[in-house]
Amino acid sequence: MLSTTELGLSVLDAIADAIVLIDEQGNIELFNRAASEIFGYAPEEVLGRNVKVLMPEPVSSQHDLYLRRYQETSIPHIIGVGRDVEGRHKDGRVLALWLRIGELRTPDGRRRFIGSMRDIAERRRLEEELRNANTRMVAEIEDRKKIELELLQHKHELERHTVELEYSRTSLEQVAQQTVELAEGLELQRQELTLAKQHSDYLASHDTLTGLLNRRAFMETLNLAANSALRTNTLMAVMFIDLDKFKGVNDLAGHARGDELLKTVAGILTTNLRDTDIAGRLGGDEFAVVSNLATKSDPESFRRLAERLRQSLSLPVKTDYGVVDVRATIGVAIYPTDATDMDELLTCADRAMYAGKNRGRDVVVFYAEVGALA
Repeated sequence: MLSTTELGLSVLDAIADAIVLIDEQGNIELFNRAASEIFGYAPEEVLGRNVKVLMPEPVSSQHDLYLRRYQETSIPHIIGVGRDVEGRHKDGRVLALWLRIGELRTPDGRRRFIGSMRDIAERRRLEEELRNANTRMVAEIEDRKKIELELLQHKHELERHTVELEYSRTSLEQVAQQTVELAEGLELQRQELTLAKQHSDYLASHDTLTGLLNRRAFMETLNLAANSALRTNTLMAVMFIDLDKFKGVNDLAGHARGDELLKTVAGILTTNLRDTDIAGRLGGDEFAVVSNLATKSDPESFRRLAERLRQSLSLPVKTDYGVVDVRATIGVAIYPTDATDMDELLTCADRAMYAGKNRGRDVVVFYAEVGALA
């Protein structure tokens, strides 16, 4: 079985966005597979080097000053804000990138900065095509205005040539109609591009069957929730939910009925959670919830929520071979009590869930109780 570190690195390498982690001096500590594909460097070529090796001038020369100024003032000019920037490929090419920088602190109080990037060259190309098309449309409209002015200046001549006037009028109407159609076509293209991007963003972060967050998006949300809990000095819980006897539904009623059951579970989770809670599907019949319901004076609110979910997930399923009594076993881990690393925190919740399975299923088990159940 992979260690927590190996699993975390594997997850980062599976992420479509480039991920680069630097220390307080700007030295690169983590460089995932997507970053290698975008910048052309193998991880071993950049680990330990200053991140400005990935930046073109003049940003490269100024980066250390920006980093030092932020550490001295803590004024977040770019932290947490997505923006378009330029990067430098290993071969010297300038790259068009979308960048979002986040800050995190290790348990010993040191800062780390993590950048998430994606190549936006194709988006830039489409935007340029749209601008060029708009320029052409404006030029055509200006040409039509000039024609109309010339027609007014030669009104007496047009009056002597009625047939030519009618022909010119018809021609102008056709041109005007073509201009309108061109404008409508450009607007339709813009709307289609916007919808395509929204759909692509949704598919990248959501499970296609249940509509819940997928594993990658859930882990990103979990990290954000942990940062919030750290800032507000509150507790946060991760609940690992596994359905009992789900395999029996697939075996006796078919996978289509199993998929319907997973959608039902997603609906139950959504109904029973607060607006501040987040649910995700990690895969198969495994779900997870992140909740920051409790303050440090009321940790039992996590247990009340977990028990409510467990009771709501009592789902007897009728099949041609009898009733499958589907229930849920829930493992709960608390941040920062049980772990401060998010991959480790999810692993703790998973271990608590398996302890509940060994105990007899259909129970809620906290990671702090696992030793007592052994």
